Amino acid sequence: EYVHLLSEIGLALIDLGNYELGMSHYFEALPLAQMGGMQRENAKLSWQIAEVHYILKQFREAKAYCIGSLKLAESNNYLVEEATVYNLLGLIAHDEGQLDSALAYFDKSLKLREDINDKVRIASTLGNIGFTLRMQGKPKQAIEYVTRANDFMISQNNLEGQAWTNEFLGRLYIDVGNLTMAQRYLDLAEQQ
Repeated sequence: EYVHLLSEIGLALIDLGNYELGMSHYFEALPLAQMGGMQRENAKLSWQIAEVHYILKQFREAKAYCIGSLKLAESNNYLVEEATVYNLLGLIAHDEGQLDSALAYFDKSLKLREDINDKVRIASTLGNIGFTLRMQGKPKQAIEYVTRANDFMISQNNLEGQAWTNEFLGRLYIDVGNLTMAQRYLDLAEQQ
C-alpha cells in the first residue's frame, strides 16, 4: 500500500540523516492516511513527524504532532502508539528542563509498555527515567531504574543496550561514591 511505502521510505531517509526529504514523504503520506480512514497509520505518521521535529529541536511543532497522535491513539486503543507518544513527550519535557513533567510522561509510557510486554522499549523508558532522575540529583533512584533496564537488555541478549546501561550504571555508582561497583559496570561496558 502506498501510504505504508511512503512512510517506510521516509523512515529510511531519516535514518540516513536526510530529514527534509524524509519529512516530505511523511507529509505526503499523512493526508492520504487521513482521507483513507487509516487511523493507526495516521497516529504513527503523526508521532514520526513529531519525532523528527524533536530531533531538530523544534519542540512546539513536535508537541503539536504528539497531541494529534495521542488523541487518535487513545480514542482507538492503540497502546503501542500511545506509549511511544508519551515517551516522546517525556523526552521533549526533559529537554525543555521540565523534569517532573518528563517523569510523569515516562511513567505513563512505562505502564503502557509493561501492559503490552514491549521489553525492548520498556528498557528504553526505564533508561529515560534513570537519566531524568540523575538530572534531578537522585542517582540512587536512577540506579534502580537503570538496573531494571539492564536486566531487560540481558534478557533480550541486547549487547549494545547492555553496554549503554552498564556504562550508565558505572557513572551512577560514581555519583553515589561506590567506586567498586562503578568499576565493575564500566569494565562490563568495555567488554561488550
